[in-house]
Amino acid sequence: MGLIRDALKSRRRFLSQLITLLSVFIFSESAEGVIHRFPDSIALEALSDTVPFVFSPASLEASDFEPFWLDQEIPGVSLSLAKNSIEWVRVADLFLVPRGRLRLEVPKAEGGGLVSGGFSHVWASNDGTDSGIIEVPVAFLGTSTGYFLSVELNGVSVHGGQKNFSSRIGIRLKGKGIPKQERIMIDRACSPWGVRVDQVSLSSDEWIYIGCRMVVGWGDDHQVGSLETYILRSTTRENQSFDSIGKPLYLGMQRLQEIRPSVYALRLWSKPGKIRISSDTFEDRSVASGVERTDFKLEYFLGKRFYNGFFGGGIGPYQYEFSGSQGSTAGVRPLLTLYGGYFLSEPMRIVLFNATSMDRNYFSDTGLYLSLDQFTGLDGYVAFKLLLGLHGLAFPTGLGRQLNFSLPQGFEFTLKDVGGRNKNVLAGAFLYPPINDRSYYNVWLRWGSSRFFGELNYIKWSEPYSGGITSSSSLGLSVGGHIWSFL
Repeated sequence: MGLIRDALKSRRRFLSQLITLLSVFIFSESAEGVIHRFPDSIALEALSDTVPFVFSPASLEASDFEPFWLDQEIPGVSLSLAKNSIEWVRVADLFLVPRGRLRLEVPKAEGGGLVSGGFSHVWASNDGTDSGIIEVPVAFLGTSTGYFLSVELNGVSVHGGQKNFSSRIGIRLKGKGIPKQERIMIDRACSPWGVRVDQVSLSSDEWIYIGCRMVVGWGDDHQVGSLETYILRSTTRENQSFDSIGKPLYLGMQRLQEIRPSVYALRLWSKPGKIRISSDTFEDRSVASGVERTDFKLEYFLGKRFYNGFFGGGIGPYQYEFSGSQGSTAGVRPLLTLYGGYFLSEPMRIVLFNATSMDRNYFSDTGLYLSLDQFTGLDGYVAFKLLLGLHGLAFPTGLGRQLNFSLPQGFEFTLKDVGGRNKNVLAGAFLYPPINDRSYYNVWLRWGSSRFFGELNYIKWSEPYSGGITSSSSLGLSVGGHIWSFL
């Protein structure tokens, strides 16, 4: 029995790898994996985005942040953030980072400059006549991330003489009045795994952003998924030296390592399903009462194994019409639908579709297609796919059962997280315009998740055969969900 079981395991793995390998040879460019590369500087990447377009993850405004002097205040220089200047930028495909514009009112000086996120800004001429308000782009990141601005002013008039000044500027969140729960933001990429936080405690100027990636690999006898979880923590400790700003984070008794300043990486498995992150260990909490600290519970859901394939089904009432040589039908009829898919790579899947009407004058429509990701937009909330393949249509005629094949091609738009996390709207169509008395239209609008969904579907077709032409149309609403996963 052990030999048979091992043989079946090897066969399943071989079949899965064979299908994937064939897809690599046939569609090599589309079958490449998605590799993650983390930037050396989060602030530099946030400031480099030319025209960012993302949806704000929180109702924060520029007025919720403030600049402050890390070192000595330079006489005559006032700091403020430009009103309404806040905008969010995607960084490393994981985080949304706020940026805006810092306004500096500077006195007359012989020269000077400012460095922000690696960019140098020069604002004064050498004749000492320039003064006024200058605006520079800045990232709204706390100094725990290693981000600050360096300022130099040369030849500033002070008490009848001239003096050179240099100092540093930090940006911090004014957390007063902002609920702590709203200061932990979870990226939309975490939606499929139900990532959420609870029991939140943060310091007054702290905010956190959590991003996710799924990574799949083989175990003993099946594929296993792990959830790469990245935590960006932005905070500032005003009364500490810059080199010692911020406390480390702990997972239980284990101190988390930083992959970048104030950025932590976790690899989560199916168990335990919830963890607690804190700026102190469990042993320290008894003495940390009344002290501002970071503490929150992170929950998620991840299956024990990763399946390449799935089947789902649905059923619903349809207004159904059928006309052919053997008779006609009109009225409300149930229509069964079957959905299947097989994961080949991030941008590529094999998909299966079947619709069968429950009537004496029935039709059974089966399609097999390759789903190819083409582009995403609106920060990944909109996706467009091409569906390339064929379908077979079976229907009764006066001469017996008929099976015809044709090549309707399709597309699908996806709007993600509509009406809740991991609830998507899918709109698509298969089209075959009238050619030699043959036509096929299949249009759908679906809302829900992979587990449960509702779908509005319209199917209309016309097929010639040796005894004439048969046609049908159906419009209805079906509900369905996941049935079985495999491989």
